[in-house]
Amino acid sequence: MKTMVTNSTYSQYCKYLKHLLEVECAEKNLDFEKLFITYINPQQSNQEQIQKKEEKERLEREKREKEEALKKELEEKKRKDALRQQEIEKQLAEQKRREEEAKKKELEEIKKKEELEKPKRGDLEFEDGYYVGETKDGLMHGHGTRYWDENDKKWTGDWVDGKACGHVVVSFGDFVAYDGQMENGLPNGQGVYTDINSGQRYEGNFVDFKREGEGILYTEEGDKIYDGEWKNNKYHGYGMYFLRGQCRYDGLWENGKRNGDGIAYNEKGVEEYNGPWKDDVRLNDIDKIQVASNG
Repeated sequence: MKTMVTNSTYSQYCKYLKHLLEVECAEKNLDFEKLFITYINPQQSNQEQIQKKEEKERLEREKREKEEALKKELEEKKRKDALRQQEIEKQLAEQKRREEEAKKKELEEIKKKEELEKPKRGDLEFEDGYYVGETKDGLMHGHGTRYWDENDKKWTGDWVDGKACGHVVVSFGDFVAYDGQMENGLPNGQGVYTDINSGQRYEGNFVDFKREGEGILYTEEGDKIYDGEWKNNKYHGYGMYFLRGQCRYDGLWENGKRNGDGIAYNEKGVEEYNGPWKDDVRLNDIDKIQVASNG
């Protein structure tokens, strides 16, 4: 009986409260249903808010999980695409390498075939010319001529194990640059060398293509320039120097300069100085200008 009274009282309270809310909501233009539920059953309202919050959090959590899953899926796809691209590039590089090797081999075969079909010019073939003459073990050995494709150059003479050794003549067309002894491919011993540019001619001894020992130097016209001893391509030792066919100095030299005792002659062949020299300077010469001024 007590419960029924309580329920009846609560029902009347609710009706009264509802009436007041209706009046207030009408005056203030408010949402009566929403306010009524909040006032009448606040526990139910809070529960709904909690449920909505939880639902929202669940939806956000599911959204994040989906985004993370999608991100991982995209990263995995990107990684697989990169690996696939690397494999494709590797296959293309290998294919290119095989094609280049095949092309190189084909060119080598063509070149080899051309070499076989190419008419032989001599007993030995070189990239820059050929050789006609005696050979030994595939090398120039004995007497023969080595020809070059450029400048109409050729060496004719004796060869030992592929190198000029003995009497050899070096020429460019009709011009003879060297005629003399060689050893290991260089002028060594007696020979005649003519400079293709100046026309000067040297007749004498060589050591590894350097003027060394006794030798005479001539102008292009055949006049003497120097007759005497040499060292390392320079006048060195005793020698005579000529100018326009006239001896102008007769004496000692060192490293291409007059050093030591020597005699100087004027253009008429008359002796004008006889004494010591130092690097082309007369040490005991009289100052003729000073003598004339004092006279």
